[in-house]
Amino acid sequence: MTICKTFLKAAMAATALVSICAAAPEARALTFIPELSGENTLSFGGRARFNTGTGKLDFRDVGGVYNTSTGIGRVTPGSSGVFISYDGFDVILQDITLDDSDGDGVWKFVGDLAAFFTVQPPLGSSLDPVSFTLNEFTLERNGVDWIAGVRGKFTSGPANGQGGEGVFDPNEDNLFTRNAGASYSFDIEPVPTPALLPGLIGMGVAALRRKQSGDTSEETT
Repeated sequence: MTICKTFLKAAMAATALVSICAAAPEARALTFIPELSGENTLSFGGRARFNTGTGKLDFRDVGGVYNTSTGIGRVTPGSSGVFISYDGFDVILQDITLDDSDGDGVWKFVGDLAAFFTVQPPLGSSLDPVSFTLNEFTLERNGVDWIAGVRGKFTSGPANGQGGEGVFDPNEDNLFTRNAGASYSFDIEPVPTPALLPGLIGMGVAALRRKQSGDTSEETT
């Protein structure tokens, strides 16, 4: 009898475990989340909320208000490299509307939005503003986590003319789609543009040829 009870309890536990696993939402691979090196990272934060009915990503503005066309953030000490000196500066962001018309659960902005965000140094600063044109913003939910991959181009500041990739990540995912919104971290880095890659490759090939030529000369002397 004891053996039967033990077996029955084990079977019930196994059934419960299967039921829990079946009910759990299946995590899926994210479409585009770049891996950042941390060498030249512009990091800033603020608050934002997302309306899944309209697709609007609304950045909180001065005075803690929403429903304006822009929002404000602040550069954080996580910035590195060429962006270290911008720590504490204000960031002006444009609200954007994302689209999920194909129903795949991925909210997207694809286009050309000039000055999507601008880091504005205070009056009297010798630093140039940092402005960024947005080309792609891909927001999705993986389990309970919201996260977005970002692509575009720096149009002013120390990375002027370089492409940029980054990650937008709400810190309080359960608040992100509510009225109060969630705090977020935004990290973005300059990356070589496709137009620069052939030149960089050519420079590498030329350097390799010079090295090989030098090695050959040493062998013949």
